[in-house]
Amino acid sequence: MSLILSIKPEYAKRRRFPKDIGGGYIYFYETIPEQSITGLARVEKIVGGHPHDIIFQVLQPAKISRADYAKYFSGSKTAYGIYLFDVLKFCKPAHLRQLRKIWTEFNPPQNYRYMSSYDSLKLHEEM
Repeated sequence: MSLILSIKPEYAKRRRFPKDIGGGYIYFYETIPEQSITGLARVEKIVGGHPHDIIFQVLQPAKISRADYAKYFSGSKTAYGIYLFDVLKFCKPAHLRQLRKIWTEFNPPQNYRYMSSYDSLKLHEEM
C-alpha cells in the first residue's frame, strides 16, 4: 500500500500520518510554492505515543532541534515517528499540472490520501 503525504517544504522530513502504512511507500507532496511530488521512501517502522514519551527515539534520527519538535507537537496528545529507508528525491518532481494530467480529478490532500498500486504505477510511467 502507498500513500501521498502532503507536507509544507519546511516539514519535509516530519509529519503526522496513519500508522497502518508500515512497510509501504510514501510519496511526498510538497505544498506551495513547490506543488509537486518531490520524492518517495519506504517505511521501515513507525513509533507512536505521547510526544514526551517518544522524543528521544525520534529526535536524533529526524535531525531536528528540541525546540522545533516541541513547537510541531505542541498541544498534541499523540506523536508518530516515521523511520524511512530507500529515500529517493526525484530529479524532476511531478508538478501539480502533471499530476492532474495523470489523474484528472487529483486534488492535493490536506494531510494524506491512500494510493493504489495501479495509481503508483501510473505515476511512475508518466515520470
